[in-house]
Amino acid sequence: MTDTKKKKPEKKRTVLNHGGKKIEIPVLTGPVGRPSAELLKKYPTMNAPADVAIVDHYLQQLKAIKNIQGKTREHPLLDRILRLFRDDGAEVWDDRDSAIEAMQKVFNITDREETQFHIIKPDGPTLITLVDYGDIAEQLLRLKISGQDYTFYGTFNKEVLKSEFTKYFDDYAKRKGITYSPKQIPATLMLVGFMENDRRVIDIRWMAYMLATAMLESRTYEKESVAVLDKKTGLAKKDKNGAPVMRRVSRMLAMTPIDETGHGSGRNYYLPAKVKRNPDGTVTVTEMDGDQFSIGLNGKPTPLNRGGKRGTSPSTVASETYVREVGVERRYYGRGYVQLTWWDNYAAAGVSLGYGLDFVMDPEKVKTPEVAYKIMAFGMLTGGGYANGRRFEHYFYGTTTDYAGARAMVNKNDPQQEIVDNAKLFEAILLRAAIR
Repeated sequence: MTDTKKKKPEKKRTVLNHGGKKIEIPVLTGPVGRPSAELLKKYPTMNAPADVAIVDHYLQQLKAIKNIQGKTREHPLLDRILRLFRDDGAEVWDDRDSAIEAMQKVFNITDREETQFHIIKPDGPTLITLVDYGDIAEQLLRLKISGQDYTFYGTFNKEVLKSEFTKYFDDYAKRKGITYSPKQIPATLMLVGFMENDRRVIDIRWMAYMLATAMLESRTYEKESVAVLDKKTGLAKKDKNGAPVMRRVSRMLAMTPIDETGHGSGRNYYLPAKVKRNPDGTVTVTEMDGDQFSIGLNGKPTPLNRGGKRGTSPSTVASETYVREVGVERRYYGRGYVQLTWWDNYAAAGVSLGYGLDFVMDPEKVKTPEVAYKIMAFGMLTGGGYANGRRFEHYFYGTTTDYAGARAMVNKNDPQQEIVDNAKLFEAILLRAAIR
C-alpha cells in the first residue's frame, strides 16, 4: 500500500546577498551558546558538535580581522567588525560565549531570548548577523593572503590619481595618434569617486576592471571646433574679416555614459514602444506590432494578449493597436557605461536599484553618471541583469586575477586583450594612489 501522506514542505533558508555573493544561512539543529538547565530542557540538541563547528568557523573569521586593524578608518564595515574587540583598547572576548555576547551588543541584536541567555538560535538574528559579517570578514582576509594587498579601504590621494590618469591618457593618445577631450580626466575621477563611496567595493581589482570596461564600452569621439594656430607666433590665425580661423577636430572621450551606436539599428529593440503608467503604479507597454504587456511593481512583465512576445522587427509598420493606444513613445537602445537594452531590462534594473519603473518611463535616466555606475556595479557585484550570473568573485580572489575571463560578465565574444592591458594599468594607478 502506497503511503499517501504528504511531506511537510522544507523551510526555506534565509539568503544573504552582498559583495556579489549569495549565501544561505546554515541549518542548526539547536542553539549554540552558554548552556543552562532551563535551556537544555527546552533545547535538547543545544551545542550539537556540528552546530558549534559552524558557529566557531564564522567567529574565527571575525577574530582574524584584527590582523588588518589600523587600516580601517575609512571603511565602516571593517570598523564595525573591529568594535567586537574594543573596550577602551582591550579585547573583550577570548571564548565563544563572550564572543556571542559581544556580537549581540555591537550589532544591536533585539531577540529577547538570544540576548538574555547569549545564545545563537537556528534562523535567529544573531546567526544571520554572524554569517553576514563573518562572510565579509572571510572575503577581506582572502585579499590579505595574496602577497599583494588589493583590499580597498575607501579613499585615494586625488592629486596622485589626477596625475597618474593624465599620464595614462597622454600615453594612450600618443600611441593611438589621437587627442582626447578635456572632459576625460574629470569623467574618470568621477567614476572612481562612485567606487570610493560604494561600500560593497572592497577589492582594487574590481575597480580596475570596471574602469577598463568603461574605457572600452563608453569610448566615443566628439567633434569640436578649435582655433588654427600660427606655427611661428603660436597665436590664433585670423581670416580677412579678423575672425579666428577654425577647424574641426575629433577627440576621444571615454569613462562617460553614452548611447549605443546607431541606437540599436537593425535590432528588435530599435523601434519605439508606447508606455503608460497606470493608477496602481504598474506600467503598460505597447509595441509597434500591437503586442501589449503589463509590468508589475516587481519589474516583471506579463503579456496582455495571447502570443505576445517582446521585440519587433525593425521594419514593422505601426499597428492599429499601437496608433490607438495612449502613452508616450520611448526607445530602449543601449545606454550607460555598459549598454542596457530592451524595455524589460530597463524595468528589472530600475526595480533592483530602488528606482521602481522610472527607467521604463524615462530611459534617459540610465545615462546619468551615478545611475549608469549603479547599473554597471550591480551586474558585476551580484551577477544580476546583463552579467547573467557572473560576478567579480568568480574572477578575483586570493592570488587569482582573471581580467580576461571577467570579460564574460559583459560580452565574452569581444576581444579581451585591451581589457586586460588597461585593467593592469588601472590597477597599478589605483594601488599607487590608495591611502593606506
